[in-house]
Formats: sequence, C-alpha cells, structure tokens
Amino acid sequence: MKKRVTVLENQNAFDLSIQAYGSIESVFDLMEDNSDKIADLTAPITAGVKLAVDRDPKDTEMVLYYSVNNYLPANGINSPAVLPPPILTGDYNNDYNNDYFNT
Repeated sequence: MKKRVTVLENQNAFDLSIQAYGSIESVFDLMEDNSDKIADLTAPITAGVKLAVDRDPKDTEMVLYYSVNNYLPANGINSPAVLPPPILTGDYNNDYNNDYFNT
C-alpha cells in the first residue's frame, strides 16, 4: 500500500524515517524511494513536499505511538547549526580538581 508523508518545517530525513517507519534504520529506504526529493542526509528537505512511504515499518509500535500521540518529530537540523556555549570552563588537563574544586 502506497502512503505519503508531508514534510513539515524543520524535518529532516531522520525525523521522517522515525515518523513513517518507526526506526532511524529506514532512513536509507526513505532516501532510495524518494531520491528525486532527498539528495543526501545533510541536504534540507523542502517543507510541504510529499514523500513516498512504500515499505513496511521496521517498528509498527513506534509508528502507532507517534500517530496516536500526534507526535511529528522536527529536530531542525535543516537549519544552520548553532552550538551552545560550553558549560564547563577550565583547561581540561590532568588537574581537574584544581580547575573545578580548588582543592
């Protein structure tokens, strides 16, 4: 049975694979079946595009969970990466206690 999934804003191939197949393992199946729309894992996918979902899910329970809970993953990797500032300070050498505990 052929199904279609519509790409949402900030969804990437990994999000769509989990949503449609219940597993990240199916990302290459999704890419193969939609090679005209997904160039590679790092390429953005245009929101609103309809992708074919032609294979059976790897994890039907996960697909059902996402569907029942209306969970549509959109991790935003299509956007430029912004790294948070480092949480720890120090010089990351062998004197950990001196850097963080002043002992």
